[in-house]
This record gives sequence, C-alpha cells and structure tokens, in this order.
Amino acid sequence: MKIFVLLFFLFVPTSMAFLNEPPPKCTNVLEFVKILVPSENRNAVINDWRRFLNSSLKSNMITMTQYDARKEEILEAKRIIIDYEDRGYKGEEVINLARYRCSV
Repeated sequence: MKIFVLLFFLFVPTSMAFLNEPPPKCTNVLEFVKILVPSENRNAVINDWRRFLNSSLKSNMITMTQYDARKEEILEAKRIIIDYEDRGYKGEEVINLARYRCSV
C-alpha cells in the first residue's frame, strides 16, 4: 500500500502541472492571440507574419507543412478574437476565454 501512495505522490505533481498548460496544439494559437489582442492594427501584424512565413518558405527555412500549420494557427487566433469581441469581450477577457476554449 505504501508503494502505491509513494507512486501516486511521485506522479501527481507532474500530472497537475499539465492541467495549467494548454494542449500543445493550442500553444501557438494562444501566443498569437496574446499578441493580436492588444495590437492596434491586427491586419498589419498578420500581414507582417504572412510576409515572414512566405520568405521563410521561399528560403527553405520551413516546409510547406509548417507553413500551412502556422497560417492556420494565425487564422484560428484571428477567428477566436473576432468571435469573442463580437460578443462584447475585450482585452484580457478575450485571452482568458481563448485559453479556456483551447483547454476544453
């Protein structure tokens, strides 16, 4: 019995740490949300990212799969922000709701 309790306490801190972190799939989306929410001109920031991705793809720094993944994450972040702002949420509320949305 003591062995099971010891094993439980060995793995609980590790498993509890994962509860506070978003799933790996959403990590980049949340980072994009955090950057886009306070920016004054989101479309300009997104265009800068698009130019950076295009130049990275042309210079073979990233693959087409990576390019498509980043592009989709940026668009998903934009959709999340627009969705929550249309509902009346602003600033940190949008970021917190996006974090909750990704964790579900």
